Order: sequence, then C-alpha cells, then structure tokens
Amino acid sequence: MSLRLLKVVVDDDEADNVARILEEHGAPPHWRSPSGDSRTTIDAILPGAGNEPVLEALEKEYSGREGFRLVLLPVQATIPRIQEKETKEGEGSSKDEEAGELDRKGGKGSQRISREELYTELSWAARTTPYYLVMVGLSAVVASAGLLMGDTAVIIGAMVIAPLLGPNMALGLSATLGDTELGKAAFGASAVGAGVAFGVSLLVGLLLTVDPEGAEIAMRTSVGFGHVALALAAGAAGVLSITGGMGVGLVGVMVAVALLPPLVAAGLLIGDGWWSYGFGALLLVVANVSCVNLAAIATFLAQGVRPLSWWEEGRARRATAFAAVLWAGLVVALLAVIWMDWGF
Repeated sequence: MSLRLLKVVVDDDEADNVARILEEHGAPPHWRSPSGDSRTTIDAILPGAGNEPVLEALEKEYSGREGFRLVLLPVQATIPRIQEKETKEGEGSSKDEEAGELDRKGGKGSQRISREELYTELSWAARTTPYYLVMVGLSAVVASAGLLMGDTAVIIGAMVIAPLLGPNMALGLSATLGDTELGKAAFGASAVGAGVAFGVSLLVGLLLTVDPEGAEIAMRTSVGFGHVALALAAGAAGVLSITGGMGVGLVGVMVAVALLPPLVAAGLLIGDGWWSYGFGALLLVVANVSCVNLAAIATFLAQGVRPLSWWEEGRARRATAFAAVLWAGLVVALLAVIWMDWGF
C-alpha cells in the first residue's frame, strides 16, 4: 500500500476546521505543530490512491486564502506500520466516518492517485528541457542503428531510453481537464521531440544507405489493424501506469514502441530518397499518435479525472469533445484506408 504525507499550513484559528475535514474523510490520526507567524502545520498520513476527496475538500475550503499551503509527499516507510482500516465486529461507526471511508476507499477514482499529483508529474514530464532533447536525440541514434542493422534488441534499447510517455500523456490530461497551458506545453514537447528524432534519423539517412526491404524497416512502412490495436493499448497502459502511481518508467516503452521506430524509419527512408516508403512510415506515426491520445483521453475519463470547479467542467467538456472528435476522426479515416488497402 503506497502512502502519502499530507502537510497543511493554515492560520491558527483554522486548525480545528482542517482537523474536522480530515476526520470527515476518514483520514488517520494527524499531528499539529506551530509554524510561526500565527500559523499551524497539520500533518496526516493518507493512502496513495483515493485521497482526492479530502484534497478537494481542503482546496475548496481554503484555496485563495493568504497563507494556505497544501503539500503531498511520498512516504517511503513508517513505524509502526500503517494497517488497512478494519471495522471490528460490534464496534460500528458514525455516519461521518462511514462517509469518509466511502470517499477514501469506494469513491470515484479510488484506485488512482489524485488529480493534483497527476498534474504535477505530467507537467514536469512535458517540459522541453535540454535533458529531454538530448535523450530523444540519443534514442533516435540508437533506433537508427537498430533499424539499419535489423537488430531488435538495439531497437528495444532505444525505446527504453526514449522519454516519450510524459508529453503524450500530458496532452491527454490537458484535453480531459481543459487546461490550455498544459496542452501547449505538452504539444510543444511532443512536436519538438518528434522533430529532433526525425531530424537525427534524416541526417543518418542522408549519410548512409538504407534498405527499405530490411525486416525491421519494412514492417514500419504501412499501417495495419495490429498497429492500431498496439497504439490503443499503449495509450491506455500509459495512463494506467501513471494514475496507479507507477510513474513514467518502463511502461513508457509501450508508447515508444508506437512512436519512435516508425518516426525514425520515416527519417531514414526519406533521407535516402525512398519517398513512398517514408510517407508510409509517417502515416503509421500519425495513426499511432492518434490512437495513443484517443486511448489516453478515454482512460482518464474512465478513471474519473475531472476538473475541481463546476465552471471548469464546461471548458473541459468542450476540450475533451474537440480532442476526442479530432483523434477519433483520424483513427476512423486510417481504418478506412486500411480496409480499402486490404481489398475488402
């Protein structure tokens, strides 16, 4: 069971109200300490998943008030150990405690980390930093070598180091929440990363001879139903890995499988003058990007990820509808192309 340490800083006269909110949401025992300047810090240990109701309650009550600060930190270990809360036979519980337990264990999104944790992690992962660009460039070099040599192990190595999960998942989250700033950052990181990978592989294609019939390259020059299924699964798995608190680790390989090799193959082929094959690989890239983002949006919605306030809901619904129609339209168009290409 993953745990989080909640730290809330409020004015001294609000400490009792914060304690009441924690108790109403079934939070474990909490601790108070003076922070100076007539402020109090209240600490509580919460489960890593399902803590969104108490965070929302605190945000709605105190957001915008001067001096308020809420911090959520991961807990590596605690002694004595935190056990799952169990109601012993005959003890019963109050209605408020029962409501808190329902919020904590059975509420919507109870199996995922909070919206704010999602936002923080993905907003950092969607930044276009020198580290991100260097890692994308290096992964493109490794992928180019693997495709040219026909070495599957080398291609897998390239996908392991490619930091492509964060920006694509952030793009899906921005559409789900209607967050324009996050969407711009995620789109920029995705576009720049794709440009770097394509540019590196294009340069390699200009310098070296590329065989379009090589096994690893040829399988990435056309779109099939299997590619669509792979990309949809990659998008859903990416979201589940992040909402489950696993971060942007090895599950990111699935997204890289869908995006990096066909993009690099397109650069290699176009660089060496194989335009028709290269455009086929680019079509596969478009199909994979559309499927990954469509699956990400659907999975975020299924996980109950929503904005906090009612006035953000309308904007989020419009953004989600626009993005879903865009990605779904591209997927349907590509499926039609596949259908006709197969001669059905």
